[in-house]
Amino acid sequence: MKRLVMVFALVLAVATMMAPVSPSAAPITSLAAWQTAVGSYANVTLPASNLGSYQTLALPSGGGDFFNIDVALTYSSGFYYTPTTDFHANLAFYPGGVSGPISAFGFEVVPFAVGSTLTINVYTAAAGSQSYNFNAVDISPMFFGWVGADVITVSTWSTARYGLGNFVEGTTSVPEPSTLLLLGSGLLGLVGYGRGRLKK
Repeated sequence: MKRLVMVFALVLAVATMMAPVSPSAAPITSLAAWQTAVGSYANVTLPASNLGSYQTLALPSGGGDFFNIDVALTYSSGFYYTPTTDFHANLAFYPGGVSGPISAFGFEVVPFAVGSTLTINVYTAAAGSQSYNFNAVDISPMFFGWVGADVITVSTWSTARYGLGNFVEGTTSVPEPSTLLLLGSGLLGLVGYGRGRLKK
């Protein structure tokens, strides 16, 4: 019986280490909140020049990781602005040199006009395609990020021109409450087993 308890506890501990972050494609609209949620992150360094169509951009996690944007963007003051006739940009992720997913990513959007509507479509491995609409109340940068959502592509479209910038990538996963509960159960099992041995 005691061996069974020990095996159960070890299985729980191993499952805890392997448990992924639960998918949640709803964007986080605060950089500070995103940083807290992701824990460890790095800035994506982009060239201070115009971006060509499907230009490959390296991600800080390395290992052949990169993403690209499918339209030519004009660089200005740290942001990359969409074309004057087609207000969209699609980001595709290729971690390890193959198509998606990526667990944590974020960027800022600068609206070109007050009152414009920005639509962000997120395609995740777990939940498929999900769309979110945001209205620009001013022309201040707005942050949009995802954590643990297994994002493969992000499509952005607006009723007016806008800029993309300040890209950030998460470098570690954050345990969910359910994962912590799993860890706690495993540790309690090990403690119970240890106390039983000491009593003998």
